Amino acid sequence: MVKNILSEEIKQRSKILKKNLQKNGIDACIVIERVDFYYYTGTTVEGLLFIEPSKQPLLLIRKPVGRAEIESPLSHISYFHSMKEVPQIISRHSSRKIKTLGLELDVLPFSIYQRISELFNQAKIIDISPLIKEQRAVKSAYELKNMKQAFKIIKETLDFGQKALKPGMTEIEFSAILEGKARSLGHQGIMRMRRFNQETAFGHIVAGKNNNIPCTMESANGGTGPYPAIGQGAGFTKIKRNQPVMIDILGGYNGYLIDITRIFVIGKLDSKLMDAFNKTKKIMNGIKKLLKPGIDCRDIYQRGMEMAEDMGIKDQFMGPEKNQVDFLGHGLGLELDEIPVIMKNFSYILKENNTIAIEPKIFIPNKGMVGIENTYLVTKNGGRSLTSYPETVIEI
Repeated sequence: MVKNILSEEIKQRSKILKKNLQKNGIDACIVIERVDFYYYTGTTVEGLLFIEPSKQPLLLIRKPVGRAEIESPLSHISYFHSMKEVPQIISRHSSRKIKTLGLELDVLPFSIYQRISELFNQAKIIDISPLIKEQRAVKSAYELKNMKQAFKIIKETLDFGQKALKPGMTEIEFSAILEGKARSLGHQGIMRMRRFNQETAFGHIVAGKNNNIPCTMESANGGTGPYPAIGQGAGFTKIKRNQPVMIDILGGYNGYLIDITRIFVIGKLDSKLMDAFNKTKKIMNGIKKLLKPGIDCRDIYQRGMEMAEDMGIKDQFMGPEKNQVDFLGHGLGLELDEIPVIMKNFSYILKENNTIAIEPKIFIPNKGMVGIENTYLVTKNGGRSLTSYPETVIEI
C-alpha cells in the first residue's frame, strides 16, 4: 500500500519536472544529488536518474544490486559499473539527440560535472537546480503527512524532556536523553542540508550564556558544541537553575523534517528574559499572519525587522551583536535549508503549501538567548502551525 501511494506521488513529481523541462527548452536532465534523487525515485541507492519529457524516467544504479527494485516504483532500471557506460544505456532508452542537458549545478561536484560534460560533449549544460527546488518547495498531502508524523515524535520527546531535565546535567547529557527518546519513537536520526559546508544534527540544546557564543553554522543561536571540530549545539556545560535552556530540535520521519524551538527552565526566568521571550512571541504571531500565497518573502522579512525595531531590540535580534543572521525563517522538507527563505534579499512569492520554519530569537548579554520557533504551512488564511506545542516558557 505504501509503495502504491509513493508510486502515484513519484509519477506526479516526474510529470511536473518533465513539463518544466519542456517549458524551459531543456531536452533532458540527469539527477544525482541524493535528496533530489530520492524525491523522484523513492530510493537513496548510488546512481543517477535520466528524465526527458517524452519518455518514462530511467533509473541507472551503480550499487547496491537489487535494492532499487524493492524501494522504487520506477519500472525502467539499469545497472552500470563506470560512468562511461551511461551514454550508451541512455541511447538504448531514448534515441533523441540531446542538445541541452540539465544538471544540479548548485551542488554537483566539479569532477562529476566535468565527466558528464565530456560524455555528453554535444550538449549544452543547463542548471536545473532552481526548477527542482521550486517544485520541492510546494508540499503534497503525502509530504505533509510525513512532516506531521515527524512532529508527533518530537511532541512526545518534549513531553518526556520535561520530566527528564535535572539541574547539574550537562547540555550534551540532556541532548542525548532527548535524542535517544526520539530515536526510540522512530526519528530518522540523519538530517540533511543542501548548502555547501553546512551541516546539522538532532538540534541545539544550549543553556544560558552558551547561546551567546556564535556557532559555526548559519544559525541565530549557537552553543560551544563538544569541541571545535563540531562547533555547534550542546557541550559539556552543566545546566543550572533559573537559566534558559534553548531546545531547538528537528523532527525527522521518512526523510521529512520539522523544526521547533522551545525554552525550558528549571525554576523561573528573570523579568528581562521573560520580557524578551514575550517579544519574540509577538513577532512570531505577526509574521504568522503574513504567510499567505502571493506575499513576497522580502516584505515579510522587512515587517519582522520593523517589529523588532519598534520594540527596541533590533541590535539584539537574531543573534549576538556582529554575528546576527540575515533571515527570520527558512523552508524545509527533505532538507533543512529549502526555499522559501524569509530574508532581506530573497524575493520569492509564497505559494500555498510552502512549509516554513519561523524562528524569532533575542540575545541578552551575559544571560543567553530566548526565542520560539514553529514550522508553518502557508495557507490562504496565514500560517498554520505543524508544530502545535505550548508557546510558553516551560518551567520544570
